[in-house]
Amino acid sequence: MAQDILAYLTNPYPTGLDDKMHRIYLELFKGVQSNSRVHAAFYMWQNNKKESSVASPEAISNELLSKVRSLPVDAQLLFDKDFITTSIHKTLGDLAIEKSARWVGGSPDSITYRPGSDKYYIFKGNEYIRHSHGQLLDSKYPKSFVDVWSGWPIDWLYGYVDAVAYYEPTDRYYLFKGREFARHPHNFGLDIGYPKSIKNSWSGWPDSWGNGNVDAVVYYPPTKRWYLFKGDEYVRHRHGKEPDAGYPKKIAEHWRGWPASWGNGRINGIVWHQENNNWWEWSNTPTEGKFYLLKGDEYVRHAFGSLPDSGYPKRISNVWSGWPEPFASRSPLTYDAIPDKAQGLDLDGKPKMHNKTLLFSELKFTDPPTFDGKTWPSTMKYVVVESSANVWVTQYHQSNQLVLTYGHRELYEDALQRFKNILHRKRFAQKFPTYSPKDKNFTMHKPNDIKVYGFPRNSDLIESVLDNISTFIKASEAEDVARIRITMAEFTRLNIAKKLTTLKEQHSSKIEIRMVARHSVDGSDVMKELLNGSPKKRRKIDSLVIDPNDDPVKIHTKAFMYEGPYSMGGQTQWCKLVWCGAHNFTQPALTTNSETLWRIWNDTIYETFIENFHALEADILSL
Repeated sequence: MAQDILAYLTNPYPTGLDDKMHRIYLELFKGVQSNSRVHAAFYMWQNNKKESSVASPEAISNELLSKVRSLPVDAQLLFDKDFITTSIHKTLGDLAIEKSARWVGGSPDSITYRPGSDKYYIFKGNEYIRHSHGQLLDSKYPKSFVDVWSGWPIDWLYGYVDAVAYYEPTDRYYLFKGREFARHPHNFGLDIGYPKSIKNSWSGWPDSWGNGNVDAVVYYPPTKRWYLFKGDEYVRHRHGKEPDAGYPKKIAEHWRGWPASWGNGRINGIVWHQENNNWWEWSNTPTEGKFYLLKGDEYVRHAFGSLPDSGYPKRISNVWSGWPEPFASRSPLTYDAIPDKAQGLDLDGKPKMHNKTLLFSELKFTDPPTFDGKTWPSTMKYVVVESSANVWVTQYHQSNQLVLTYGHRELYEDALQRFKNILHRKRFAQKFPTYSPKDKNFTMHKPNDIKVYGFPRNSDLIESVLDNISTFIKASEAEDVARIRITMAEFTRLNIAKKLTTLKEQHSSKIEIRMVARHSVDGSDVMKELLNGSPKKRRKIDSLVIDPNDDPVKIHTKAFMYEGPYSMGGQTQWCKLVWCGAHNFTQPALTTNSETLWRIWNDTIYETFIENFHALEADILSL
């Protein structure tokens, strides 16, 4: 089994793995072969900008899944289509693969209720469903809330929300995600000024609660209070004022009759229903307003201050009328193999563009392997083996996690061809489409700023590039250029510092120098010279980017970054390209966003790229 998977994973571009990477794989799979029970997960995220020349994720997933099906009968196959992980017993076979795994088990991320329309909105992953009181699930659901809820924050595009609460006095939905919350009137865009920081906007935010990341939120009209839940605690809050005294409190201790099976109290969602009817099952038996608390695939109905109603907890999928078959639990599945945050194994907190990934929740080695003089633990948690056609990051090993990733030569050649196709001459005298959020139409504008981002940390090449920049500035082609930004990685050679100093002094109105450092500039004379200069001279560095991690990680040692017009999918756009060859970093010093395309390779492929880059260097620098 392990040999088959290894052969498949390495087949796309076996020569791209250096000896070190090959040895890591061999040691890893040696341990897999000694383990009779393997939890394997497949992650697939389709990048909708992928070129047609690359095999589709579906085709890749089918082939990989056929390999994984050869796992022992007692193994579990964890199938994940959109980073919402669930377990499916291997014995269910093709039938299990065909079903949507996203809502299996009936465990929503959040829920809210809108009395005016008598609708419940239930959120899971990047989707939501709408349910009418006492009726079946509304038709044409689930839907993607990113597509339906207009004005969705650009930084929130990747999936889930932590909590959603409806506030009837202003007919607004409050959505919580990470450290931020947004106020949304649903059929319109976000209210102006949102999203906002949770900690800064909710007065008296408990220090022990950090910056946000709440689990559930509900507004309680009878007392005009908000209830916010995090971990095993909750607070009662008047938004805009201080929270009530004595909070936070323990959930399990203050909500009477807390189910013993629910542990310390952490919940997925909460909603308050003010109608005199039962919520999940229509009934003529009158009740006063009740809270409905969700945890996993169960819920309880509770009047705060009294015991929960008898017969609870109940299974959500068993009592919700019309709960769709793909969403219902089809077998007694476990959720322990891969924790909820397994999707956060990527380095910047956002889903990486994985095409093929095997994630082992636990590997137990009878004979722990040794690599680079270090013996691995006998048990390793959350081991990731990645094959990605559009991201290349070499291995890192920390906190008992091992991530191994390699890429496609096919993608490399495709990216190189795109690089050659950049319309580079007289580009900045032309107009390019850019998105204007005000009228949601494309408008035309002329860029007034040219930014040439960083260069390889190869000293000789850096010097050559800096000389070419100086020549370019003096040329007539530079008249339309308002500014050039040079972003450099940390370095120690004084002659490069002197060239940057000369550039800054000779072309102060054209040049902006930006330095990317590690976590400190202390002890580097070159850095101090560039940052401080002399008292009578202006600073030679305009800005400094510090790696946010407070640990001695190394950043990219070889990188070329370009920002400008770029032909992609037959349409010219303004975007950023990052080309990196790095073998010694654990976190990129520069973060990505929706407009940034990352292309990262190991040293061998990078050197091939540099050879081609030399031939293009003059054209690129004469933009």
